[in-house]
Amino acid sequence: MNARCEELAKILDAEREKLTIEEPMDSKRLRLGLMDPPAGAYNQYFTNHFFADAEIRGLGMNLNTIDHCLRDDKFTMEQIRVIAGYMLPFSGEFLDYAGLRDVWKYLSEFIEMVNTIDEKEDLKNVCRALMIYLNYVHAWTHFYAPWGAGGSAFNFRSKEERAGLEAYFASEDALKKAYPFDRGQKNLK
Repeated sequence: MNARCEELAKILDAEREKLTIEEPMDSKRLRLGLMDPPAGAYNQYFTNHFFADAEIRGLGMNLNTIDHCLRDDKFTMEQIRVIAGYMLPFSGEFLDYAGLRDVWKYLSEFIEMVNTIDEKEDLKNVCRALMIYLNYVHAWTHFYAPWGAGGSAFNFRSKEERAGLEAYFASEDALKKAYPFDRGQKNLK
């Protein structure tokens, strides 16, 4: 086993243990708008939180793909390097900008390992530890997302509120012509 991989996996496992009961500094930084430089637009960081919450979730799924590739004999390390190169850096760099500094620190170290270590077996445990760590950080960013701040403006409308808008809706027949595949709305038979 590669000592660097084992050490990072231990660090990630220890960090995950802390995250079980204590909000990580990354999440606090994101939640309170304490990133430096300030991330967001128009002097607000509301959208930054939503983008980061979605991006860390997606990064966890991308790491899940890398984990599967590491465990599948069909994939070589060279192929995994290409896949990881496409799937990981952009998300990690954005999350660093968004305030999730530790996420990028650990992810960039993992990417460097993927690019320099030739044995898939050495990377399996650290990949899994990073994936789980990311999921825990995501749980905190998701838990503290300001869901109620804008949601009330997007509630479903009552029949009475929609009464004057029906003229703008396409009929089911028109939708079937424009979109002939099953949209899950009605049985097409």
